[in-house]
Amino acid sequence: ILSRKFLNIIKKCRTDLEYIRKSSFKEGSDIYYIYNETMKRLMQGENLFLLIHKLIQLRISNSENCYYKMGTVSTIIKINDIFLKEVGYMQDEKKEYNPLERARIIGHHLQEAYGGFEEGKYNKKLDGIAYRMLNALKTNNKTAFMDSLINAHMYVQKPIPSLFSDYLNQDLVFKELGYAFVTGMLGEEWKNKDNQSKNEKEGR
Repeated sequence: ILSRKFLNIIKKCRTDLEYIRKSSFKEGSDIYYIYNETMKRLMQGENLFLLIHKLIQLRISNSENCYYKMGTVSTIIKINDIFLKEVGYMQDEKKEYNPLERARIIGHHLQEAYGGFEEGKYNKKLDGIAYRMLNALKTNNKTAFMDSLINAHMYVQKPIPSLFSDYLNQDLVFKELGYAFVTGMLGEEWKNKDNQSKNEKEGR
């Protein structure tokens, strides 16, 4: 019997789940659908951090076997946020802004500072920054993440964003903001799911 909390999560995430339905990745000779992987974890009462981490890492290291965009990962981060709040691991704080969206935009601004995707060019330094940040997030090492964040911004002489320091005492919020930042740093800029940018069409 499906729990009421699970059903509430599915109801709140209906549009987002539909968005990721056709996304998949390949490991060996097997194809895995991200919708199925997401639903399986939600039904088991598991958060989606390991899946989010894996999907970002695959996009960096093995993109030819990834049939999804960073926008897909951003959507899973949003689903995970709803899950964490619905099961009571995080409070649903009402703010004038969306912290996840702000983190993603900050990441995109850093991408632009490193050259963005102008004329198909992509600065591989961003992959190195992402790897360090992913390792820090996986081990819950906020100091290492902040070091990478600060160094990356100082390298291009950009101001250090204050968003992350505001959440240093909230482990789960910090973690999801970190992943949102990385998806923005590596992915395309998009305003909504109906408007594809040229970079999204390139599969980034």
